[in-house]
Amino acid sequence: MHLFIVVSYMPELGQYAHVLIDGIYNTQEEAVERQLCICDGDIVSTRLGNNSMYGANGRITWIKKILMGDLQKLDIHSPDPL
Repeated sequence: MHLFIVVSYMPELGQYAHVLIDGIYNTQEEAVERQLCICDGDIVSTRLGNNSMYGANGRITWIKKILMGDLQKLDIHSPDPL
């Protein structure tokens, strides 16, 4: 069974990203709904070759697709490749 983790941060010039987990969902549709919610209802691709998105509010988000169960050093700081 796959789970979908919504991850985000607000970029600040000269600062390290304070990456947050905004939710864990059973379906990708639920994760996208949450992603839209934390991005003020609009997202566009960052065009960086991964699944990261810019939100209307400037927040950068992505969704990590993982298998339920034990995780081996899951890196939430990196978006998944396309």
